[in-house]
Amino acid sequence: TSRTKMYMLILLSLVIGAIADECPSNSHFNDCGSACPITCENYKDPPLLCIRICVPGCHCDEEEGYVKTKDGRCVLPEDCGPNDSDANNCLAQPDAGLCRGSFESYYYDPKKGDCFQFIYGGCGGNSNRYSTYDECKSACAA
Repeated sequence: TSRTKMYMLILLSLVIGAIADECPSNSHFNDCGSACPITCENYKDPPLLCIRICVPGCHCDEEEGYVKTKDGRCVLPEDCGPNDSDANNCLAQPDAGLCRGSFESYYYDPKKGDCFQFIYGGCGGNSNRYSTYDECKSACAA
C-alpha cells in the first residue's frame, strides 16, 4: 500500500541520516560515492578508470585533499602512516585490476629485487603499480 511505502521511505531517510551523523572527521555520507576512492596507497597514482557503481557510506572529503587510510580514517597525504607507505605496497603481488584497459605499468618483485612490466586494466588492483621502471625502483628498491 502507499501508506506502507511512505513509512518505509521515512524509515530509510532516518537510517541514512543516522549513518551520515556517524561519519568520521574529514568525511561525509554519500549514498552514491566512488567505488575507487583516493587512498594513502594510491594518491600519487590514482586509478585511471573507475567502475560506475554507487557505494553508499562515508567518503573522505577529497575536494579538501583528504585520502583514506587502511584503517578507514581520512587524513591529508602527509599524515599517512607507515602501514600505508610505498614500502608495504612493494610487497603485494601484481594485480591487473577489474577493468579491461591496457596501461603499461611496472610492479616490484621482492624475491627478485627488481621491477617488471605488466599490463594494468585501469581500475582496482593494488598500489604495487608504477608508471615507469624508474618510479618503481625509487619507491621499492632498497
